[in-house]
Amino acid sequence: MTKSKMLRIGAAALAAVLLLAGLTMLTKDRFQEMIEDKKMERYAPNEAVRNELDNAVHDDSSGLKVSENAKKEIVQNQSRFQRDYDEGIGWLYIPGTRINYPIMYSGDNDYYLHRAADGSYLYAGSLFLDYRCTSDFSDFYSIVYGHNMRDGTKFAELVNYKNDEYFHDHRYGWLTSGQNIYPIEFFAVAEVRNDSEIYTASDTQSWLSKLQGEAMLFEEIEISDSDNIILLSTCSGDNSAWRTVVAGKILKN
Repeated sequence: MTKSKMLRIGAAALAAVLLLAGLTMLTKDRFQEMIEDKKMERYAPNEAVRNELDNAVHDDSSGLKVSENAKKEIVQNQSRFQRDYDEGIGWLYIPGTRINYPIMYSGDNDYYLHRAADGSYLYAGSLFLDYRCTSDFSDFYSIVYGHNMRDGTKFAELVNYKNDEYFHDHRYGWLTSGQNIYPIEFFAVAEVRNDSEIYTASDTQSWLSKLQGEAMLFEEIEISDSDNIILLSTCSGDNSAWRTVVAGKILKN
């Protein structure tokens, strides 16, 4: 066997080992994510409640209201979640998507990037609120981050909001916080740099003007200084300098 042939065989063998190692890591990460999702099921809205939430956003006569029984079930789940995970502050559910996850809150924006709700390592991380925001979502705007996972989990589906039809078909979500569940009316989607003023602006009107200027889709809805906005933010793709941001008004009245 010639030396060049031996080198080619060695290179092929090394490539196969590296590929196998990579696939093993991907499988391990996905398996860990599935375990975490299973653990969270006991705190998530059950099928009957999800059906009610789904119907509420598609029935114009519902007024985005849920029954007292459904509200009781949701609030009890949230209370159990906060008891078991003291940094768990809410739950986000968007009908018609796979987004059905708890929201965590810590003292920085790094901790939950690759951690599960219990603090253990999880490549997919958790949804988490920006540490500069108030944990009860009472600020004018609250920023929730999540990874854009290639398997479609976490916030991967947010990038679909850049499609006009998808945006209008998924205009509403639900946020559980404290002892209440609130409808969210999504009104804008933008693709911005990770240092955009959307993440830092303090003045309400300048923030809205900035968002509207950056938005690829923007629906005119009534927004005042006393309203509460939620921003859902994820990487737009492989380029980590860009983010897809979906903005919604929390309907607390």
